[in-house]
Amino acid sequence: SSIAFAIIAATLPAVARLDAAMSPLLNQQNDAIADKKELPTGFIVKVPLPLVGEDDQRVISQLRVILEQPRTGNLRPVVILHFQQSAANRQRDLQAGEDQERVVSIGSGTNFERALSLARFLASPEAAGVKTVAYAEQRIEGHALLPVLACEQFLLGSSSGFGSVEKGQATSD
Repeated sequence: SSIAFAIIAATLPAVARLDAAMSPLLNQQNDAIADKKELPTGFIVKVPLPLVGEDDQRVISQLRVILEQPRTGNLRPVVILHFQQSAANRQRDLQAGEDQERVVSIGSGTNFERALSLARFLASPEAAGVKTVAYAEQRIEGHALLPVLACEQFLLGSSSGFGSVEKGQATSD
């Protein structure tokens, strides 16, 4: 089934506010629509891969802002973490002549500490106020798998999946 989003406002940087959630993510969405029950608020947070520098802290800050939003109703807001190739890596690949349609995996080169920091936050009691969904259109590999696996649910495109944890990572001592 197709996934439909009704974007109602962009209230936060890099966060698109959504009205309703997708049917694959909520078992009772169709029943709620038919019965005119409340639907959860949803957000999309872009997660650049590989995670380097302060990327994890930027994502965590966005999630904290979402958690501080007043709730309408009893349902937890849904946060879709869109794991995607960083703009810098996309630009580098374009300059190297890499066809963006052919990029098959992302996340290689993610800093372990950055990935662990984000994964710990996603699995923390603080983040329990939202339902986390990992979304990726490409194969995720390396340490970037940690925050993906820390999400409550996964929504993967037809050419995506989980790659090797060791791919593109420095060897351990």
